[in-house]
Amino acid sequence: MFSNLSLENMAAFQKLEWQSHERLNLIIGENDTGKTQLLKLLYCVAKSIEESKKRQNSDPSVSWQNVLAEKLRWTFQPPALKLGKLVRKGESQLTVTTQLAAEEASTLSFTFGDKTTRKILKFTPSLLSNFSPLNALFLPPK
Repeated sequence: MFSNLSLENMAAFQKLEWQSHERLNLIIGENDTGKTQLLKLLYCVAKSIEESKKRQNSDPSVSWQNVLAEKLRWTFQPPALKLGKLVRKGESQLTVTTQLAAEEASTLSFTFGDKTTRKILKFTPSLLSNFSPLNALFLPPK
């Protein structure tokens, strides 16, 4: 589903570059190295695309960045549900760029700062009409 991921300043990750994903990926590592955060992030991106496309059918004013912000807040449940709490300690902003494997021109990116509460203001794209239907599922590791 994802062909690449670039992640900066989220949880355990100062910088992560993940490219050329195949159909099956195995994520291994010691405890507290960010495996669950990575899976939750990928789930949030995929599920936000899926949900925003469904909601836009009945309400065209629904935006991907608002659905994504909501999904990040409720999946990660940071303190006081503030998005900025997902930014790595000591850093000022988190940046994510990813691309879906089956899509042409399917780069998604978003950035928010450590003071962000509920809204993602820097993002690309705002229209998801070119994306194929998704069916995202996250199974907790425990």
